[in-house]
Amino acid sequence: MKMKYEIKYLPLFYSDLEKITDYIIHQLNNKIVANNFINELEEEINKRAYNPDNYEKYLKEEGLEWKNLDL
Repeated sequence: MKMKYEIKYLPLFYSDLEKITDYIIHQLNNKIVANNFINELEEEINKRAYNPDNYEKYLKEEGLEWKNLDL
């Protein structure tokens, strides 16, 4: 059986998620899409709990430089 790692979320994650889902629900008037988004996001995050090395450790975006989290 594969080891499952603990996933910890920053408060910013919850804040951003609330803003995103509020926008989808209230501006786009689509609760179904908001619910599907949350379910798919949770599924993708949980995949990383079992195989974290299969995914990027950091992202690079234009104008932003993320630190490598290679532990």
